[in-house]
Amino acid sequence: MNDVGECTGKLECYIWRRGSNAISFTGAGGEAACVGNAKEVFVNSKSKFIWILALAALWGASELFGKDLLTELGIGEASIWLAVVAILLLSISRGIWNRVGSSSIIGLVAAGMKFTGPSPNACHLLGIACFGLIFDLFASTLLRDGSVEWWRGSLVGVFTAYGARSFFVLYAIHVAHLQRWVEGGSTMALEHVLLHGTVVAFLAMILVPLGLRAGRRLSGIAPSAVTSGADPVCEDGTGRS
Repeated sequence: MNDVGECTGKLECYIWRRGSNAISFTGAGGEAACVGNAKEVFVNSKSKFIWILALAALWGASELFGKDLLTELGIGEASIWLAVVAILLLSISRGIWNRVGSSSIIGLVAAGMKFTGPSPNACHLLGIACFGLIFDLFASTLLRDGSVEWWRGSLVGVFTAYGARSFFVLYAIHVAHLQRWVEGGSTMALEHVLLHGTVVAFLAMILVPLGLRAGRRLSGIAPSAVTSGADPVCEDGTGRS
């Protein structure tokens, strides 16, 4: 059994994803033709990685130029809208490549791009990298079987929104001892997590499931593919290889 899913006698190969592993199915005569509700069209890992880097670059660009652009447009609370953009890009990337660690890679690349900008802030860089890590944690837990149920994606978005903001507040006050946050105290912390975080969480409930579906379409995965945990059945009835 290969994790690449090579086919004999066919140009197309259908694979079943359990966790982060792609498992090929082969019927009688070596012909890959398995069907079921866990079917996905195989997409080369290299092209997926290119998509991941492209989306990471978009996130990095939003962090570099987004705040100034929002200010020019007269839109306040830039941290809210930059977080929303980040969650959307992370969810699209996860739809393209549902692999543990892929979201963390995006966060590191985006933080690296922010570092190249003027006056990079170490706390801000850590916040970007940890945002990707926290999204990775919840996506790897709730989407580990490749499921595309709407509620799972919504939970990933909500947990990421509150989790990332809670982490940032705790780090800024109790580890980095940033003067602005220490002086702001619990009032500023609660506003950042509960007030602004709720706005991000509400939008994430909608955007993450949409982003996951968009990513699956971009990667060429059949939109009807939903893993239910049941073993798919091969056309010849032989089951999995």
